[in-house]
Amino acid sequence: MESDIQFSDPPPIAESSTIRVSIVYDDFSSGARAKRFADSLADHLGSHGSLCETLWRCDLLENPWFAEQAADESTGGDYIIISLRGDRVLPFGVRQWIEGQLEAAAEHGTWVIGLLGCHQGKHRIVDCNRHFLRCACAARGVHFFSLATITPPEPRLAARGDGNGAMPLAGQSRSWSPALLTA
Repeated sequence: MESDIQFSDPPPIAESSTIRVSIVYDDFSSGARAKRFADSLADHLGSHGSLCETLWRCDLLENPWFAEQAADESTGGDYIIISLRGDRVLPFGVRQWIEGQLEAAAEHGTWVIGLLGCHQGKHRIVDCNRHFLRCACAARGVHFFSLATITPPEPRLAARGDGNGAMPLAGQSRSWSPALLTA
């Protein structure tokens, strides 16, 4: 479910400056969600500047070389957007990267924005990720904002009466292998 994002009192951006955003994301859909959010933020700020963004997939930040490159590019930026699926715990390497960026974020007034997808009812994982981000930012005096989006669960399948496969439940049109049945 998509909704318009409303902003109030964003951090001040100097007239005609570039808005620098670093995006850390899990997968294509979370990256696209973060990109839409960054575009909405830039539109809201209007004539205040153009948008300069860098995107880093979470698994790349597990590699020290990529983590260093991402750190160099995000230092001194205006926003760090962390966009995560709701069914994955924040990887250890990404946690370390975030904690390393928060000292510089506090010095430069960078805001951290968590876009957390609540995927298939996995609220506890979303809450764990949000808690980590909120506490890490609060401990260093960094502004933090989070937004959770709810993704509906995948359709469940029913087994055929003859036991030779699966068929979608009423109103669904996906075809699946019997090996993918869930209880």
